[in-house]
Amino acid sequence: MAAPARAPRSRDKEVKIIVDSTGIKVDPDTFHISKSRHQEVWWTCNVDFTVKFTETPFHDIEHNKKYPYSGLVRREVPAGTGKSFKYTVEAGPHRLDPDGQVDL
Repeated sequence: MAAPARAPRSRDKEVKIIVDSTGIKVDPDTFHISKSRHQEVWWTCNVDFTVKFTETPFHDIEHNKKYPYSGLVRREVPAGTGKSFKYTVEAGPHRLDPDGQVDL
């Protein structure tokens, strides 16, 4: 039997992936997480999805419905620089390229 899904915590920052007949969007458009508060991104969607980073602030470059949490920001990633981390979201035939930032 599979382990139950982890319940969201107060430090998790949800990014909603919204797929409908018009296409795909994310809310918020740009995620902001705090490194000092040990925040993680939690992607949610009503259909299967894949999130892929080319340059990631996290340990893993790919996330999906089975593994929706980013994990903590890597130690060597500087915080508060305003650097954007672009990623691609794919859900069905839809594709979107939003971004995220690591704050202090």
